[in-house]
Amino acid sequence: MYRFKAIREQNKLTQDKVAAMLGISRASYTNIENGKRDPDTDSLITLASIFHTTVDYLLGITDEALSPGMALGAKEKELLDIFAQLNDEGQSLLIDQAISILNRNSMRKDGPMSSMA
Repeated sequence: MYRFKAIREQNKLTQDKVAAMLGISRASYTNIENGKRDPDTDSLITLASIFHTTVDYLLGITDEALSPGMALGAKEKELLDIFAQLNDEGQSLLIDQAISILNRNSMRKDGPMSSMA
């Protein structure tokens, strides 16, 4: 039994929004939710990412919504939600910004001031 509708509603997303994230029409996504169409492998993986869960959970193979080590905090969930709503260009920009922040933090930890501590 597929869990697409329930988990979409838990994530407060519309069918239109999920369909747009998958790059398909709302009608096609509705058919997936209603069991009239099986999602392809790429769509399943994307849906698991959108809903912050596993493919096995979406397909009803397991009742565990998260795999071990997948538990996310509130800030992580918020960041993933924002990321999922961005187009490819926005996602690339966000990744670039995150890398830049990591590099700046790394330089602060490894810089001259850290060796004086």
